[in-house]
Amino acid sequence: MDVPKAPALLGRFFGSAAAADAANLATLPELLGPTETAETRRKFAAAAFKAFKEAQGQDGLAKAAGEAGLKVGELLGKQEFDPEDLPSVEEWVKAEGLTGAVPL
Repeated sequence: MDVPKAPALLGRFFGSAAAADAANLATLPELLGPTETAETRRKFAAAAFKAFKEAQGQDGLAKAAGEAGLKVGELLGKQEFDPEDLPSVEEWVKAEGLTGAVPL
């Protein structure tokens, strides 16, 4: 079953849970591990980061992401099946309004 909104919906759920201390951002790489494209990973991650940011603010997200050891550049970099015109991670972070909130 293909549900186009699933990455964003699940990401929002995860981000909200992490902001409420019911989940840990450190598990994000494990959750995204089996995902074949950065495009899908980015949809999940954007929703998760934005939900967390909405609940705890930019500084709260930056602190939690740093403590979790997230390296967004590695986690969300281009994969084998991504389109050639996929923006760089830096461009994606800026476009999603996450500059300074998530470590590259």
